[in-house]
Amino acid sequence: MLLGILWLTTCLSWPFSGHIRGQAEACFDLLRGHPKWLGVGLPLFPPEFDLILKERYGIEVRQTGCLRDGMLDAYVAGYNEVIVAAAKHKFGADIFKKAAGEAEPRNTAILLTWQRQHRKGRFPRE
Repeated sequence: MLLGILWLTTCLSWPFSGHIRGQAEACFDLLRGHPKWLGVGLPLFPPEFDLILKERYGIEVRQTGCLRDGMLDAYVAGYNEVIVAAAKHKFGADIFKKAAGEAEPRNTAILLTWQRQHRKGRFPRE
């Protein structure tokens, strides 16, 4: 009987527990030393941003894809809330702004190099 009540309670509350489950998994990942920053939808930053976060700060960036629902959004929000707070505490309040600022010149340099090579005829014209 008690097991049945516990099972029913879990089934009914599961859709509303995304935020708490995200926070719990983020704490677990921090304890293991493998923090991730989760993104939903298309990436907001260039790949260089992901690389800087991974190399400098040990934070892996993962995109969950374009399909979203309320439970996934709540999970990602709860997870990132814990990770961002821990990263700001450890590395300073402007960690993500610094990483984005460093990624922009790298991305611009790559684009300029591609444009120079394209003008020199190294790539076929369309």
